[in-house]
Amino acid sequence: MYWNTLQKQPHAVVTASLKPIEGGNRTLVDFLFRELLFFITLAFLAYSVCLFIVVSHKDFWHLVWNSGDNLRYIHIAEALREWNPQIIGKVKHFWGTGYGILAVHILSLADYGTCLLLLSIFCGVLGVAFAYRLYGRAVAAWFIFISAALMQRILVGGSEPLFVALFLGSLLAIRGKFFGWGVLLAAVAATVKPIGVFVIAAVFLTTLHRRNWACVVLYAFIAACVAVLYLVPIVLLTGSPLGNFVGYSESWYQKFPISVPFYPIITTALASEAPLSNKIKIAAWVTTAVFVVVYYGLMRGQLRSHFFRYPEETVASLLIVLFQVSYNSQWAWAEFPRFIAPVVPFLLAQVGIERLRPGWLLVTAPVFGLLAAVQIVGFQKLLEPIAKVLAGVHSL
Repeated sequence: MYWNTLQKQPHAVVTASLKPIEGGNRTLVDFLFRELLFFITLAFLAYSVCLFIVVSHKDFWHLVWNSGDNLRYIHIAEALREWNPQIIGKVKHFWGTGYGILAVHILSLADYGTCLLLLSIFCGVLGVAFAYRLYGRAVAAWFIFISAALMQRILVGGSEPLFVALFLGSLLAIRGKFFGWGVLLAAVAATVKPIGVFVIAAVFLTTLHRRNWACVVLYAFIAACVAVLYLVPIVLLTGSPLGNFVGYSESWYQKFPISVPFYPIITTALASEAPLSNKIKIAAWVTTAVFVVVYYGLMRGQLRSHFFRYPEETVASLLIVLFQVSYNSQWAWAEFPRFIAPVVPFLLAQVGIERLRPGWLLVTAPVFGLLAAVQIVGFQKLLEPIAKVLAGVHSL
């Protein structure tokens, strides 16, 4: 009954009342305790498995500092702190994550690697909390571990947790009719990853449709202020406001960042020399995302009903999906699971995943933790101890 009650009102806002829920003895304190315990249990089942395997095969802090683009984000934070462009080197990555690392460093005085890890864990928790408020308990629960790429960045640091928290936070503000705050959060999110501009674009489109010209000017002013505050340090340190654009354009196949939908993904997939397991994983994510949008969203009318209630959210999420399948770069295929992570809660909501029994969460959480560990450590590295044991047995 507890699970069913939550699914009937997945978007309900928890109030500060201590009145019993459903006329029983379950007060708000009891409700919050149960919810918190449930989510902590899921996170423990997934992340403990992943962390145990990772620390058994890798130097954890070496991963925090050197995994993915972490060292580049740390260099950005150091350069801002020391005001030294020599530390940054070549400009490519957006600086929003560097600002986040620097903020945590100023508050905690910890080293930059630790600050990145703390920022990622905090934003990972915040992202799940925002998904809970937006889409309900079931979606938030699955969102904890369903994306191995996001799990990796939460566990060893990365820009994705920060972007996800800002992106979902902006959608939550927009749902609450705080459009100005939503635009502000989306603009800040765009300093972490440029796809944050799709939320701003969605708000502008719907505001223009309503012909609310005063709000159009206000939202444009908010976005412009964030853009100026972001670009001024870049110009002062590097001498050019186009550093990010030039850096990213080097990985584009042509002069423009977008191409015919699916063309960059298909061509890169056919030419890829990545292991078969990696190809299967990426293909599964691409196929699933497209299937959810086409079948559940269009054919079953979920997108239409969602659009009528939350037009900005629907437009922004669909623009991100469309951009990811049209991104004119080799990374459109190689990093698709990571790039699509911000809209995973939206896609889960279209599927109606709350119909699955909650017991599946407890069973699948360790499995997805294992998959995330495989992505971090590598499948062959993971099998080395087993191979050594088998070799020892064979030698006997």
